[in-house]
Amino acid sequence: MARVVIEDATYENVEKVMPKVVDRFSIDWNGKRVLVKPNMLGHFNFNENSGSTTHPAVVYAVVKALRNKGAHVIVGDNPALAGLQENVRCARRSGILEASDGAYKNISDETVEVKMKARLLDHVLISKDVLDVDYMVSLPRFKTHIFTTISGAVKNSFGIVLGGEKPKVHLKAPNNLAFSEALVDIFQVRPPELTIMDGIIGMEGNGPSTSGILRPIGKILASDNAVSLDAVMCHMMGIKPERVNYMKIAAERNLAEFDPYQMDLIGKLEVLPSFKLPFGFIANTRFGMMINKWLTGIWVQNKVKVNNKVCKKCYNCVKVCPPKAMHVPQKKDFPTVDQDICILCYCCVEVCPENALEVKGFSSFLDRWRGQDKVPPAPPPKPKDGDPVQPNP
Repeated sequence: MARVVIEDATYENVEKVMPKVVDRFSIDWNGKRVLVKPNMLGHFNFNENSGSTTHPAVVYAVVKALRNKGAHVIVGDNPALAGLQENVRCARRSGILEASDGAYKNISDETVEVKMKARLLDHVLISKDVLDVDYMVSLPRFKTHIFTTISGAVKNSFGIVLGGEKPKVHLKAPNNLAFSEALVDIFQVRPPELTIMDGIIGMEGNGPSTSGILRPIGKILASDNAVSLDAVMCHMMGIKPERVNYMKIAAERNLAEFDPYQMDLIGKLEVLPSFKLPFGFIANTRFGMMINKWLTGIWVQNKVKVNNKVCKKCYNCVKVCPPKAMHVPQKKDFPTVDQDICILCYCCVEVCPENALEVKGFSSFLDRWRGQDKVPPAPPPKPKDGDPVQPNP
């Protein structure tokens, strides 16, 4: 039975709250090497106030709490853009480098090729430290994702893959269903022993970058099962976990329980009212993907377009695009999108610091029709025996 903790917190008091959260789990940290893996996006312009990366206050609180338990802590992640210098620049700009209190390490320096027996991936290149440490503590942020609907605990494990290798995964898994399968495959290479989610200020709408909308939540969530933690996040967002493709795949592999009443739940699970999902949510369903595949036109087929009035010509979108659909026609021109080869992975949207990449099409039409995809809060699941959930003391 997975244990899930929901604790009230602010960035001002999270340092005091974190030891209590860590103590909820029976893990012997003393003398162990622990990798703390925050969530850093692929451009150093995403700072601590962007809502896209793990807040440095949470990183510092976790590092301090684990050190007080006798752990030898390193902090590291692999942001999307390739290059060893980009890794440190992202960490510095996000505030995570300083918050690591000397524990930050560029885990892109040493890598290991892991052979896989997956349908889409035969190998993956990951950071060596991921396999060398005794424990891994994942620090995702509570947020939505325009491609995968949510970007929580399982999605944070995509960061064990070297930044420059991520486009190759997208090419081998070019749509939502395929990428969801690959994402679970990568997650299973090295599941974290503990996941602590930054839900103090989350993100709704078209996350996980500057397109998303900040949403005060005031919670720290933690679990010894990352998939169960994502299930709880889904319930708080007002959606059924199985409607998220990678969650459905995880359930088919028996990786977690989705019913909160079958979890060891500590704290109060509350649905966030009128939580906004990404407008691409409809396209992530089998029905939506079928429509996008067989019908054409501006109101049906999703398309990524560059807003030249906002674009600053940093060309990060060109660097990160897996199929090379983003290109610059002539030197110093604005980037353009070759719609014939674009796979709608939205990597360009994620790394654009100016929010200059816009998604147009059927999903955005539905989004406007439904009022920015506002969904009514879902009621908490009913217990089988008719009794309310009683949190542990």
